[in-house]
Amino acid sequence: ISFDEWGVWHPEADLANNQLTEAQKALATAEVSCTDGRVKGENYYGSNLSLDDRILLNLYFKNCTDGMTAKISYTDYNGVEKTFDATMVRHSGSIYKVVVDQIVLADASCPVTVTVYDGETVHGTATDSVESYVARADESELYTNIMKFATSAKAYFS
Repeated sequence: ISFDEWGVWHPEADLANNQLTEAQKALATAEVSCTDGRVKGENYYGSNLSLDDRILLNLYFKNCTDGMTAKISYTDYNGVEKTFDATMVRHSGSIYKVVVDQIVLADASCPVTVTVYDGETVHGTATDSVESYVARADESELYTNIMKFATSAKAYFS
């Protein structure tokens, strides 16, 4: 925190972007539009976002039982296909939650598919993304800013 010689705090000196070059500032996203690309498969119950030390995409599936497994798959912003084993957590009754915590913010627009298995049989599937959730969420400034930041991160790392 920056204080002047009289002990007065000057918050503008502590802004995260005060050390950026003009070229870096040009990467900032002024406007963002989001598209809902969600695909609801069998036994899909819904999705939401959790804000923790990162943004988590949660997908819920109904009619689940203990012992079912899940996989997460997506293609990242560089075009690399990724697949992860997922943990299923009982949410309520026979509704289980799969937390997608493997993606980075630059991948916020990448569709993520979660497939739930009962042994070898597919029990349920759904495709969603942070962008899709924001597109169907209310016009909250927080969600809009999350996508602006994600778009800027993708531009910076691409």
